[in-house]
Amino acid sequence: MSNRLIWILIIFAFCIFWFIYWTYFYIPSKIEEKQRQEQIELEQKKEITLVEVENLKNDNKIKELTPQEKIEELKKINSFYKIIEIESDIFYFSKKDNVLDLKLWEKIVWNFDLVPVDKLSISRVYSSGDDYYILNWNKKYIYNSSSDLLLELDLTIDIDYIKRSENLYIIKTEKGSFIFDRSTKNLEYFTFFDDFVYYKDFYIWIIKKDDERRLKNLSISSINGNSIFKYNPKTKEKKSLYETSLDLEKIYFEGDFIYFVDSNDEVYKLENLDQ
Repeated sequence: MSNRLIWILIIFAFCIFWFIYWTYFYIPSKIEEKQRQEQIELEQKKEITLVEVENLKNDNKIKELTPQEKIEELKKINSFYKIIEIESDIFYFSKKDNVLDLKLWEKIVWNFDLVPVDKLSISRVYSSGDDYYILNWNKKYIYNSSSDLLLELDLTIDIDYIKRSENLYIIKTEKGSFIFDRSTKNLEYFTFFDDFVYYKDFYIWIIKKDDERRLKNLSISSINGNSIFKYNPKTKEKKSLYETSLDLEKIYFEGDFIYFVDSNDEVYKLENLDQ
């Protein structure tokens, strides 16, 4: 076989190899790489948004009672001074002379002053599965059902709601937020903004579009709507995450997500925060 023919065969074999490699390996790998990069870019471009979720309180189906069950239920209600149901827990107030005994199911919580029925309330502390806010006329308490610990709050102003962040309680009032440390029992007024949650090194909170004082403090000329802001108190880094026309009144953590509640008690979840 001549050298010329050998070279022709080598070149022909190389061309076949290159065709197979290009067609079945190189091109598919490039397509896959491009698709993977496009997916990464798509995920990175996800915008932070508020998504309405069903209010869990609306999911509670009312059980249909038989006439006999209704009678028993009425007897039970009349045997107590007041009964308050919060999700799966039931609190019972019993009147004894001039004192009110409070039980969570069968467990005694505390003895409180006797006050009118309409001056008694219990609500859940957000971001916590075992904390409750108890209002006994003008006296305010936080009760932890796991540790059976009752803490009195030295506050005379009305409380809108309370949420927990590790060992701290953020107390939202008509005058702004207070921080209560359950370990030291220290209560501190938080002057920087009305309401917030801790998120990593940031505070996240709501700035109303007409809140001139806070817009000025943050050197923000104006915003088009009520704005969800994040702010790092150490680096002074600030950023508007989302603007909305919704009248957002509450902000709290539940699991890994931040939720907002508007003036109509509709619940919204903040999505793509880490994008």
